[in-house]
Amino acid sequence: YWQDNMTICDCGIGTAAFSLAFAQTINPTTHITGVDISPGMLKIAHQKLSQANVNHQICQSDVRRLPFADECFDGVISAHVLEHLPNPEQGLKEIVRVLRPGAPLILAVTQSNLIGRLIQWRWGNRCFSQKELSELMYKAGLIDIQYFPLPVGLTRLMSFVYIGFRS
Repeated sequence: YWQDNMTICDCGIGTAAFSLAFAQTINPTTHITGVDISPGMLKIAHQKLSQANVNHQICQSDVRRLPFADECFDGVISAHVLEHLPNPEQGLKEIVRVLRPGAPLILAVTQSNLIGRLIQWRWGNRCFSQKELSELMYKAGLIDIQYFPLPVGLTRLMSFVYIGFRS
């Protein structure tokens, strides 16, 4: 599925870690559109993507109101964004809106376990169980939802990843 010159939206790009990993391991010809509400994060993301020669643009926006046409991206990636939204279902529906039919959404979230609850207590964000996230993804119009464990280590204890495809 990962063709040359794909357009990927990174919703909540932060420091661009997820975008860099995607471009460097899955598809180096990808064009990344990074969205974040924080100008500071966008500046860091722009610097890191430029240094890595990743084709990109950045956009300051709230992921709950993306400034893009319906069905305009070949894929969306998003890490640790849903946890911060007051209404994750609404945010996820907006993210899915910009996906082309059949296009993937790769979503990383904080696990609902002891470490996740400590993060939740410290930072005020929510956590998700695998069942809860997969149900949210189905409600938002995604199909063929699959769980991907992260590599061994602290990240695996804190987070998990799901991929789903727009119906």
